[in-house]
Amino acid sequence: MRLVAAAFLAVFLGLAATAQTTVPGRAAPSPVHTPFVTEQFPDDPPGYREQVKTIAARYTEIYYAADLRAALEEAKAGLQLAVEHSRLRDEAQFLKACGYVSWLLGDSAGATAYEQRLLALAERFDDDTLRSIAHRVLGSVYRLTGDRALQRRYTEEALRFAERAGDRGLADGALNNLGVLAMEEGNFAEARRIHEQVLAHREATGNKWDGAGSLTNLADVAFAENDLPRALELHQRAYAMRREVRDTRGQMRSLRQVASVLRRLGRMDEALAHLQEALGRTEEITGHELLADLWREIALTREARGELAEALAAERRANTEREALAGERTRARVAELETRFELAKKQQTIEALDKESRLQGAELELRESQLARARFRNIALLALAGVGALALGLVISRQRLKLAAERRSRDAAEQADKLKTRLLGIASHDLRNPLGNIHYLAGELRQERAGQTAPDDRLDIIEGESQRLLVLVQDLVDTAALEIGRLELRKAPFDLTATARSVMGEFAWQAQGKRQRLVFAEPAPGTGNVVADERRLHQVISNLLGNAIKYTPPGKTITLALERMPGHVNLRIRDEGPGLSPEDIDRLFTPFTRLSAQPTAGESSHGLGLSIAYEIIRLHGGRITVESTPGLGATFVVELPL
Repeated sequence: MRLVAAAFLAVFLGLAATAQTTVPGRAAPSPVHTPFVTEQFPDDPPGYREQVKTIAARYTEIYYAADLRAALEEAKAGLQLAVEHSRLRDEAQFLKACGYVSWLLGDSAGATAYEQRLLALAERFDDDTLRSIAHRVLGSVYRLTGDRALQRRYTEEALRFAERAGDRGLADGALNNLGVLAMEEGNFAEARRIHEQVLAHREATGNKWDGAGSLTNLADVAFAENDLPRALELHQRAYAMRREVRDTRGQMRSLRQVASVLRRLGRMDEALAHLQEALGRTEEITGHELLADLWREIALTREARGELAEALAAERRANTEREALAGERTRARVAELETRFELAKKQQTIEALDKESRLQGAELELRESQLARARFRNIALLALAGVGALALGLVISRQRLKLAAERRSRDAAEQADKLKTRLLGIASHDLRNPLGNIHYLAGELRQERAGQTAPDDRLDIIEGESQRLLVLVQDLVDTAALEIGRLELRKAPFDLTATARSVMGEFAWQAQGKRQRLVFAEPAPGTGNVVADERRLHQVISNLLGNAIKYTPPGKTITLALERMPGHVNLRIRDEGPGLSPEDIDRLFTPFTRLSAQPTAGESSHGLGLSIAYEIIRLHGGRITVESTPGLGATFVVELPL
């Protein structure tokens, strides 16, 4: 039977491969996510096959035009149609598309759900190709969530199933992901070897779409090793190849990456020219994440050129795109939670009614039994003995009812606590956008009134209070994410030195207001080259430096330094504040903790920043330690693995 099934599957895949529609000038669709629904069955409902093929073709065209959200909607429509008509093969094809695009959009939970359904169908069909595809995407999902052990396990399984299926293209995809994992772990030589091996095969088979991805990965390795000329050459080759296959999203990404390397090389004009070219094509794509990265690179380039006003405007645009991306994810998450909440309420109601019915049935049986025994005892014994037995039975019954009510109350409290955590994250997200707008508009009003002789102190209050609330809302969002284990890291190579220097600049005005001196001990070149989540580490440094300013008296000095150690980088922030007692150190990283020391200028403190910073560094595989003696200041040390 296995031989017959294998032969049938080979014929099916051959038919699917010959029936693929390739857009002129573009590479053949990738089997990892493209739904192939060409097979005809005698019992297909009238018009079904034409309808589902039209949806698959429309999905492919929209996907390669870079409109990922519209592509996901098409894939969902095809999946629903296949499920309604019980076409399991077609269902598997659209599950591929839904899972892959959900991963690209950063929806880890959705991608995992789709791929688990695909794995169930793969087991039903005994299909190693589908197994390989599902395992590969699940490995990428666990890369998003920062679980490196599961990332490696699923990716290695994807490679094993691809080799067992004899599909070299799928094997190359799994190998590529293992190369990315090797680079993230700091094994640059192994990463380079894998990516060069995969690139050679893709070039030999004419697979330019995926070949461009291999070039980009090799460029990332060169960048991490500080070989900037090599990284520039590889990114430029990848860009040329993506133009050839008309990969719109890939071209935008390559332009930004080329500009980033040019900026590091000091070739600012060329970097800006590439970024302007990317800006001219923003109408061709949808995706706030790409646009946020592009505006962030423009801000860094403008800042390097000394154009601070333009850099500030670009950073605001990047923040707008990040907020829009967060809003989209929040709305999707809210819709998912509402659906799951309604289903959970229905299920809880059904379970509660069923439990109540069973409980009442058991109680009735118990009462009947007790009454029967009481009647028997009334006949055999004196009337008083029968009354006593009945009373005892009623007491037992009442106690059972009380215990059951306590169990129901406990279950309801646990569900309410889980719901509270979810709603806290949702509410915090909904507050962040209007607060950001208030802060931004206050800044705009300040610029408009800059020439007036009498400054308006009310704008200072609006800006200060809105900024304080924004920090509190972000900390609540991160705390809620940490409670349910959903704080995601987006790791990439970057220079921690530049990030630390940027944070120092952002806090300069606060230090000046307290007549404090900020000192940055400039490290040797290359000291801060790490593979980590730049935005999260920016948040950690901001929390630690803000605390140092907050608790350091006026006129004192705060020092920030970086040093490269075997296997990790140390970031030290030393202040000349009151120091910390042993009791304070023991509970320093606990949420909502108030310390014995007080801010020196009456600043507010909600007790979340240090606990969030601690968890972010822990998710990176590092740690935060404190060295302090009461009265002699404190030094916070962040150890970050390379």
